[in-house]
Amino acid sequence: MAFAELKVPLHQQLYTYVWVSVLAAILICTLRGCHSATSQANSCNELLLKHLVHTNKPEYKEQSLLVLHLCARKNLVFKAFKSFTINYTLGISMMAAYLTYVIVMFQVDHASKTSHSSMNPETTTLLSTEN
Repeated sequence: MAFAELKVPLHQQLYTYVWVSVLAAILICTLRGCHSATSQANSCNELLLKHLVHTNKPEYKEQSLLVLHLCARKNLVFKAFKSFTINYTLGISMMAAYLTYVIVMFQVDHASKTSHSSMNPETTTLLSTEN
């Protein structure tokens, strides 16, 4: 059954559009929060490293783990299930996958419409009587 043949009530269509909008907003807020936290942590690391370089206090030099961490210059990264990084690239990839899915569904729907309109009952009976 093609999507064009389905008769979806208006309130269900609106409900679907609202939920898609809410989920998109949640995705954008999550990505923005992770990006903001990452950039703030990285700028804090940079400032702390500059402070340690310009300060000759011995108590800072005794904190070997802090100095090692700052010298390694590891950036803060948010990961989901220890497999992929949560950043704007992930959001763009998710939107691209969704748009690809929608385009394919429209193409399948269009192909089913054209195949149904090109199938004429007279042509079908002629083909079946020739065999």
